[in-house]
Amino acid sequence: MNDWNKNFTEPTADEFLAEIRKRPDLIERLAIDRLKSVFETPEEYIDYLIYDGDIESDGIIEFDAPNVIVKGNVKAKVLSLSNEKSGADEGGSFFVYGDVDCDYFENHFGKMTVIAGSLKVNKILNAEFDDSCLRVLKDVTAEYFHCPSTWINVKGKAKFNYGDGYSLPLTGALYEDTKKSVEPEHSTKESHKFLGIGENLKKGEDIDDAVNDFMYYKFEALKNNA
Repeated sequence: MNDWNKNFTEPTADEFLAEIRKRPDLIERLAIDRLKSVFETPEEYIDYLIYDGDIESDGIIEFDAPNVIVKGNVKAKVLSLSNEKSGADEGGSFFVYGDVDCDYFENHFGKMTVIAGSLKVNKILNAEFDDSCLRVLKDVTAEYFHCPSTWINVKGKAKFNYGDGYSLPLTGALYEDTKKSVEPEHSTKESHKFLGIGENLKKGEDIDDAVNDFMYYKFEALKNNA
């Protein structure tokens, strides 16, 4: 465990589900019961964690379990929801009862991620993971938003300076001027240039593959250098 891992418990599957059911606003229309049976990790690994209060790090936060509840706020340079440390493959869940504030954020394949507060990402928000969901019940801001083949759901306001992808509202959200989706303010071409990718493509190289590779290696470098 890292130095930010304080005030946590390792609940059973039933205890984890009982806790999240106390927050029906976070689990509306989500199949949370599947979280009980998906994971068959080795005995030395942890399947569920609950943090009581805020967690904060000036480096990276990456969890030792695929299913996590934080009953507070999360603040870090890098917030990675990868299952690499947990020993699990795809899937899992991440529920935050407060706000999330970080420079870099990445979801994970098949992960159910729900934030009760706002999500502020000062640099890169990577939500491009198959079968995952990212729901934010307040506002989302990001310098660069990467989610070209799926979307995220935001109940409050969404603002992305650069990127590729869009957000859709949650049921019950209020719309300004009936606008129901939000895309980055700069074009995809401008966004790729912002990352320094478009001008350096090799002959025959696909731009979408290049951006996905950029995201993977960027987050791996951040985690390796933390």
